[in-house]
Amino acid sequence: ADGTFFSSRGDKAGVTLCRSQDQGQHFEVWARIRGAVDAGGSITERPDGMLFWPTGGQMVSAYRSEDGGRTWSDGQPICPGGEPQIVALASGKLLALVRHNPRVRASAWYRCLENELPWRLWMRALQRRDIGSYVKRLLMAESDDGGRSWHNVRPCTYLLDEMHGQAVQLPDGRLVLFYTHRVPALHGGERAKVSRDEGQTWDPEIYYMNATRSYPGYSASCVLPAHLADGKPGMILTVVGERSERNWGHEGAQPTADGIQFMPRFSAIRWRPLD
Repeated sequence: ADGTFFSSRGDKAGVTLCRSQDQGQHFEVWARIRGAVDAGGSITERPDGMLFWPTGGQMVSAYRSEDGGRTWSDGQPICPGGEPQIVALASGKLLALVRHNPRVRASAWYRCLENELPWRLWMRALQRRDIGSYVKRLLMAESDDGGRSWHNVRPCTYLLDEMHGQAVQLPDGRLVLFYTHRVPALHGGERAKVSRDEGQTWDPEIYYMNATRSYPGYSASCVLPAHLADGKPGMILTVVGERSERNWGHEGAQPTADGIQFMPRFSAIRWRPLD
């Protein structure tokens, strides 16, 4: 809230947190968190100034700071997974969103039968021959004690190849969940849905932020202040990414447009869910 920016870099020993007080022009080393894995989400600030930082790996953990990020608590385990995000709700509760993508050993092939029909459709859509994952979804967990403990771990998406959850809370208390949907190939995109009880149940509507023939990337969203929207509270700004069909410049691919039909791009969407 005071304008501080944070960035991080990790190594085998832990994570170094850097701070900027000039909107990212210059950074200084601010904290060192040993044992943390730098595969986490962004830092979340509660109205009282307490900071929460989830890191992922095999197990997602939440770290807590009460002094502006100078020192951090030990990591409190949330659940297995990666790409975590923590949302601070107006009620004081914290919600964690975690990508759940467990790998299956050949000897544990029977796990795929627990989710057989979606798993078969996913394998066919991706033309895979290995076992792959039997689920690829989002999990949600909650904390009522400031991140000291986490409970009620549950899925909040149910189809395969859905990932990277994040959420915003509207001024009227509704929770809007965003996630990336990638199967079937070339028919994916960013989706959203709404909860009126802090993620316990969900309205039936699914909102399509985009439906792209390219490779859907991730998104980021915020609730706009009324003076930057249409004068009314509750408008959301969502920025959605799309990769090219051959991952232009991604993971070693050559950054060339030769033969590329769909180039990488971002789209910005201003919108409201139904009342």
